[in-house]
Amino acid sequence: MNMKKILNVKMIMLVLVVIGIVGCSKEDVPVKETDNETVMEEAVDPAIETSESLEDSSIEENNTTDAEDYYYSEENGEIIIESYMGNSEKVVVPAEIDGCPVTTIQYEAFSKRKIVEIELPDGIKTIQRDAFMFCEELEKVVLGSTVETIEESAFAYCKKLYDINLPESISNIGDSAFAGCYELKDVLLPEGITEIPGGMFFQTGINEIEIPEGVVSLGAQSFCDCKNLKRVVIPSSVTEIESDAFANNDNVIIVTPSGSAAETFAKEQNIPVENN
Repeated sequence: MNMKKILNVKMIMLVLVVIGIVGCSKEDVPVKETDNETVMEEAVDPAIETSESLEDSSIEENNTTDAEDYYYSEENGEIIIESYMGNSEKVVVPAEIDGCPVTTIQYEAFSKRKIVEIELPDGIKTIQRDAFMFCEELEKVVLGSTVETIEESAFAYCKKLYDINLPESISNIGDSAFAGCYELKDVLLPEGITEIPGGMFFQTGINEIEIPEGVVSLGAQSFCDCKNLKRVVIPSSVTEIESDAFANNDNVIIVTPSGSAAETFAKEQNIPVENN
């Protein structure tokens, strides 16, 4: 074999090797692309699942129960609201939590919260002392028909409170329950109470009020510093009135039956009196 043939054979072999290498490279490309696609699919699927998971979580959060806004305890099958932890300006307290009725709003449960309106459902019997004290943005309170007791200072210094109903179920109201409620002008007192406790309406905006028949006493400073108070109707059932019950009220007139203890009190305190 001469030199030219040897060279030609080597050239042919070299060409075949190159073609083989190129061919392998071309065959490898789709395999790598397929691998990438597989990796991408594996990377995308968890993301989709995570997105769906987040969406489901968001739906669950939107459907959370009111109970999650409260610290509460259960006692003898009844729920006591210990503290409100939510951020709503308008609050509707649930009637039941964990299948048990809500019956008590505990001491300072809503104190100093920035709520504007609150509704307490039927079933609640007791609003403990200072429960809503210093809720300075609170304007409206709706009480359920089962409230029996409002303890001392329960709504004290709710400066913007102008609207609250007192259901007939109430039989006991504590001292200074509404003291410092400057915007509170009109209140219809329940007939079940037997006394107006000390400081109950101290420094409120009350302009006229009728004491229910059956009330026997008006406590110390019960209507003291009510600058807008013009007219108070006092029944003959009232037999005891503290001397400072109407202190610092320059324009008040007492309306009461002739011969009543309230008439005697008015004359002793130099308060104008009208007989009804």
